[in-house]
Amino acid sequence: PDEVILESASEIGVDLIVMGTHGRRGLKHLLLGSVAEKVARERSAPVLTVRADAAINPEGISRILVPYDFSEASAHAARFAGLWARALGAEITLLHVVEPVVYPEFYSVDVASDDLMGHLSERSEEALKKAAEELLSGLPVITSVEVGRAADTIVHHADFMSYEPFKTLKK
Repeated sequence: PDEVILESASEIGVDLIVMGTHGRRGLKHLLLGSVAEKVARERSAPVLTVRADAAINPEGISRILVPYDFSEASAHAARFAGLWARALGAEITLLHVVEPVVYPEFYSVDVASDDLMGHLSERSEEALKKAAEELLSGLPVITSVEVGRAADTIVHHADFMSYEPFKTLKK
């Protein structure tokens, strides 16, 4: 299916591919693979994946979360999200996750000190605000730096943003 989708998208010159995803994990993902993942990896046009259980806001999109790791790829994603935010009148949250570094020492696990993590978070906050100004000038942007595992923290942040009282907490 991924090859047919890619071929069709190329033939008609699409600007965006929107695909449903099963959200398979573990052994099922390993054995069956992910068509959406293959399409996203191979296609230069943006690919938006939507899980079957995703909540759809009938009033439209008002908040967009952009995980940002200071790479050119995430800068491009932020610019793209900026185009959507302008068109939709949406607010952007630019999120950077500082992952704790684990150093094995004498066969035990030692996590980086709180001072180091605090320093990394402060530097990240400054750099993230600068990136927001450069990439998303003129848009309502919230910047957020959190410490944790990137994937888990992004999902947690997205879940929190969808929680209705978030609108009053963020201001």
